[in-house]
Amino acid sequence: MAWSAIAAPQPAPVSDIAARLAGDLPGLMALAKVPGLAIAVIDNGRVAWSKSFGVMRAGSPEPVTETTRFEAASLSKPVTAYVALQLVDASRLALDTPLAHYMKYADLPADPRAATITARHVLSHTTGFPNWRRRDPLRLFFTPGERFSYSGEGYVYLQRVIEAITGDTLEAAARRLVFEPLAMTRTSFINDGAAMPSRHTEIGTPLDIGPAPTAQNAAASLVTTASDYARFVAAALGGERLQPATARMMLTPQVQLEGCVMCTTEQRAERSRDLAWGLGWGLEETSAGRVAWHWGDNSGFKNYVAVLLPAKRGFVYFTNGDNGLALRDHILSRVLPGSHPASQLLDYKQLPPGV
Repeated sequence: MAWSAIAAPQPAPVSDIAARLAGDLPGLMALAKVPGLAIAVIDNGRVAWSKSFGVMRAGSPEPVTETTRFEAASLSKPVTAYVALQLVDASRLALDTPLAHYMKYADLPADPRAATITARHVLSHTTGFPNWRRRDPLRLFFTPGERFSYSGEGYVYLQRVIEAITGDTLEAAARRLVFEPLAMTRTSFINDGAAMPSRHTEIGTPLDIGPAPTAQNAAASLVTTASDYARFVAAALGGERLQPATARMMLTPQVQLEGCVMCTTEQRAERSRDLAWGLGWGLEETSAGRVAWHWGDNSGFKNYVAVLLPAKRGFVYFTNGDNGLALRDHILSRVLPGSHPASQLLDYKQLPPGV
């Protein structure tokens, strides 16, 4: 099992936490101008509580429900990592074999260093790629493995390799290895056009930017519910469907962070002792123990997940507002009290303490 065996202080009962969240969140959402939210709390490695709040679209009475699907944004990445690690355990993918061994990727730059990029580099965000290239050709900003810089482009490269190895689309591979085994019945890497919450701006007004893209993207296209994703988190961090050594490695620091997220042009002399990246997960060291965390940030959808590994306790929440991550520290304080170095790394504006 991947859950840490380190003893942790006795946490508050989930019933108390749930009552506080249920009482607090509607008011906090109103202050942050976040129309809709869905949350699930994990305790002892299982989904212990879930609830939805608010509406699908500002000015509409249609409520967010337990079955409402949100854009997971970058919370797609841990799911892709889980697929890749199962392929590692099946000896179909090796963490330290260059991905170029498995397929020819047409977008790979001519830079000879690109031929050395591995799955470990992708999952630990040490490829040297930018997050997204926009309209520019893909390029390397540093030698793979040298340091951390968050990259969606790396995950797209890994997606192509997964598809080449399995002969399936990413959606089909994830359905076989993740969604069906974990009963994630409302989760997909493809937005099929079914009704989803509207996006909203920071001031809570609908943000109509046209239909969501339907292309599969390992880094960003997952659609899911809070309960489905919490089941995934509990299973993945609990080491289900992974060999014990692989599960441990997933939650072992592969690279220490340097106080930046997009670090293509920024390099600091000292690396953090408290912040690292594992294989698919951010890792922070807190007074209570190691926390696995990640965030999602698509236009109009903001999401967060954090789990204290020794206590097997954490949460995931999804919102349909650009201010959704302003709720992060309040939710952390209720579910996982204490300091969280990742909150300082991801410098999203927060509601004032004590509101």
